[in-house]
Amino acid sequence: MMMNPMMKSSEPGTPQTALIIEDEKDMRELLRSTLAGQFHVLTAGTGEEAVRIARRERPAVILMDLVMPEKDGYSACQLLRSAGETADIPLIVVSGMNDEVNRIRAFQDGADDFIAKPFTRAELLARVDAKVNRVARLKALQKTLCFGELTLDLQKFQVASGGQSIPVSVLEFKLLKFFVENSDRVLTRQEILTSVWRDAVVTDRTVDTHIASLRRLVPLLETYLTTVYGAGYMLKL
Repeated sequence: MMMNPMMKSSEPGTPQTALIIEDEKDMRELLRSTLAGQFHVLTAGTGEEAVRIARRERPAVILMDLVMPEKDGYSACQLLRSAGETADIPLIVVSGMNDEVNRIRAFQDGADDFIAKPFTRAELLARVDAKVNRVARLKALQKTLCFGELTLDLQKFQVASGGQSIPVSVLEFKLLKFFVENSDRVLTRQEILTSVWRDAVVTDRTVDTHIASLRRLVPLLETYLTTVYGAGYMLKL
């Protein structure tokens, strides 16, 4: 099933993105129409497709069914929670499988909330807003990232090491931020390309070139940013 972007917001500026994972056409349309007034809505009909879209687009919230072809909702939850770029996205299960066993399993696999079918539009919007607003408040509080003596100012796009400012470009800042946010994990070149360059058409060589540049700019990386041959890169103290 193809991704189906819809945008019907009359608010100024760019609306946040919501991803709906639902293989049943009528329910998918109900969810889409409910959210379309506040969000730029993307839809997916399978768990496999949804994981690809979520990693690429990083939506503000994900709503998903449990019963889907390819990957079920439980597997999709686990994959989304295990990937650094989607681990913190609010994940709301919308399902008719409302027994205690399925609800508990959904929460154990990473769901933040569970909405039972049938539901009212008002309840769904209220729960979505609560989750999105909570994440927004937490992000507003987090103004810096730290790794050892390295500090990243997320508002000013500035980097300092041991109190000394290090001049970096916006792209270099985003690349360094991605490594710090995913420290202690091997990152493949494809993950780095997808997360930092998004839709730009670049090659693996581009990643290597920018990482070499970062290592020259930030001496700490010479020690702690290692190449994992055949896999990618890992930042680890």
